[in-house]
Amino acid sequence: MKQNYYLTVLLFILTLNFVSGQNCPAPSIVLPSENTPYSVSLLTMSAGSETQWEIIILPGGSPAPTASSTGTITASNPFTFTNLEQCTSYDFYVRAKCSESESSNWTPRLDIITGIPLVTPIPDLLVCDTDNDGFATFDLTAHSDLILTGLDDSFYAVSYYKASNFLGDPAQLITNPESYTNTTPHQTLISVKVYSNVGRCYYYGWLNLIALPTPEVELHDAALCFNPDTQTSTPHTFDSQLSDAEYDFEWFLGNDPVSGATGSTFSTTTPGTYTVTVTNSTTGCQSTATATLSPPATLMATATANNQTVTVTIDNPGNFHYQIDNGSVQSSPIFENVAAGNHTITIIPLQSGCPPFSITTTVVLSDVDFIFQKLHLYPNPVTNSLTVSNPEAFTGITISNLLGQIVFDRNVNSNLYEVDFSNLSKGIYLVRVSANDQSKTFKVIKE
Repeated sequence: MKQNYYLTVLLFILTLNFVSGQNCPAPSIVLPSENTPYSVSLLTMSAGSETQWEIIILPGGSPAPTASSTGTITASNPFTFTNLEQCTSYDFYVRAKCSESESSNWTPRLDIITGIPLVTPIPDLLVCDTDNDGFATFDLTAHSDLILTGLDDSFYAVSYYKASNFLGDPAQLITNPESYTNTTPHQTLISVKVYSNVGRCYYYGWLNLIALPTPEVELHDAALCFNPDTQTSTPHTFDSQLSDAEYDFEWFLGNDPVSGATGSTFSTTTPGTYTVTVTNSTTGCQSTATATLSPPATLMATATANNQTVTVTIDNPGNFHYQIDNGSVQSSPIFENVAAGNHTITIIPLQSGCPPFSITTTVVLSDVDFIFQKLHLYPNPVTNSLTVSNPEAFTGITISNLLGQIVFDRNVNSNLYEVDFSNLSKGIYLVRVSANDQSKTFKVIKE
């Protein structure tokens, strides 16, 4: 980083030049040792044995002092001038005081420009990245007000440059400072130039542009569940899936804040449109999510039985799983080869969070079902051979593929028979078993 002032150091090594009877040489070197926006310290390198110096400070561009000019006599080295004006050009001259009556010539002019009283380092510019892709749009001009805090913005200006090896490179000037997008994900370093509109003072510094992530939150529409036992609605819980330790939460019903709802989850039995505003506790970045909670709806389901096949129908939309008589849970609403008698079917909602509910159905066997109620085909799926067994002897087995082509047809008189599947292609086949002038078809999978 360059220093916050512009200076011209004139380094003069002077040979001892005795002027008409003068034995007091001028200082060999005069240079600034420390500058601030309001002060300048001069360090004098003596060419002789003097212990005092006379220093004159003049407005920049003033005529050089003469032998009769007078300044400030000091034994301090370095010597500091205070109460100067910021961003102002001054000319300094120094001569040695060898005795009460003898002085050297004045040194050549030393031109120094005081600096700019900036608050440094320049604070990072933070912007929330709304889509969390690592890039954001930065209004650099808004940051200029912060950089120029306490300064006259009619006298000073700020310009911004893409980072390069040459600070203030005109080719790297950012021409759209009011809407600049960082060039590297999440963080980009650029340079800043603060300068006077009318003077020669300027300051170069660095500025970090940081794209901060915003909270990622999502809510899902839902419907309240009705509990028939209590005749009330079961509370629904909206869950932001975020941490209470890292984020602040505010919940709204419509446009109205919900009193006391400041956690990452919120439970309610009131239908309506809910919104949560999530704020990162550290960065202040915010995001919102909205979902609708519908009134409770009583799920209506029916089960119909036909030839040992039970089909469940639900008149409400949604995703469900099904279970019959506490057996295995399945996604299909169809149960096959159900024995005769009364059965309990449990319907399990998957997305609403509502509890399972049950209905009952009765399966009555037809003559066909009675004949084949204990018939077994195994294994299914089959690889090499399929075994068909039934307590009552069957008289025929016919197998066809899904195109209707018959691939096996035998007349038998047995209650146990093996069918060779080894030469059949993989797929689904329909096996029809005949007995007592009745027949029933079963689906078999060949692997």
